[in-house]
Amino acid sequence: MSNLHIPIALFTKAAVTVTALGVLSLQPLRVVGVVGRSMEPTYRNGSFQITTSVAPTDLKKGDVVVIQGPEGMIVKRIAMMPGDSYYQVKSGSRWFDLIGMQPRLDLKKTKNIYRKVEVPSDSIYVLGDNRSVSLDSRSFGFVKMDAVASRLINQKPEPIADLLN
Repeated sequence: MSNLHIPIALFTKAAVTVTALGVLSLQPLRVVGVVGRSMEPTYRNGSFQITTSVAPTDLKKGDVVVIQGPEGMIVKRIAMMPGDSYYQVKSGSRWFDLIGMQPRLDLKKTKNIYRKVEVPSDSIYVLGDNRSVSLDSRSFGFVKMDAVASRLINQKPEPIADLLN
C-alpha cells in the first residue's frame, strides 16, 4: 500500500511544478537586458530593465519598447505613431529621413528632392536615444505595432526629447 503513495506524490510534485512554470510564463513582468549603446545615456549598456506586456492600442509616443528587430529583440523609443509624418530628402538614389527637421520647401533654386512620409496605421517609427550609433527605423523602416513585445516599466524621458516633436 505504501508503494501507491509514491506515484501519487510524484504526480502531485510534477503537477505543482508544471503549474508553477505555467504561471511564471504568464507573468506580465519580465526582465530584459539592454545590449549596446543605442539607448545611452538614458539606459546603459548591460543594464537590466523590467518590462510588461502592452497592447498596441496602449502604445504612445515616447514609450520605450522591446521589439522584434531585424537582428533580434531590441530596445528603442517610439518617436512617431500612426498618422505622424516627416520629410525625407533624396541623395543619389537613396532617401534619408529628416527627423526633427522641416526642410525649407519654399526655396525655388534647391536641387534637393523632398517627400513627406506618413507612418502607416499599423506601424510605429522607433529611434535610439543615442542616434549616432543606433540601428533603428532610419535603417530598417517602420515597425509593425504587433512586433512590440513589451514596454519598459521605468520610463525615463529622453535627454533631448524635443527631437521627438
